[in-house]
Amino acid sequence: MTVDDDSDGDNDDDIMSQTSLHCRQRHTHSLRHRQQQQQQQREETKRAREDRNAEHRDTGIRDRGAENRRYATAARPNYR
Repeated sequence: MTVDDDSDGDNDDDIMSQTSLHCRQRHTHSLRHRQQQQQQQREETKRAREDRNAEHRDTGIRDRGAENRRYATAARPNYR
């Protein structure tokens, strides 16, 4: 324990360290929560992309850009 210099009876340093600890714990918790949400979002995006790719493999379309380029090339033979 630390010595209370302002002699009002409570230990200000101890109170401050508890408050600081609580703030750090809350920050760490919210940071961890945010990281978990981001990881979950990445996994969902990856799954959705894999599902879309599987669908397109079944239909023969690799990606929308390829389909659009195919139409553009048919319309304008000099299109690159």
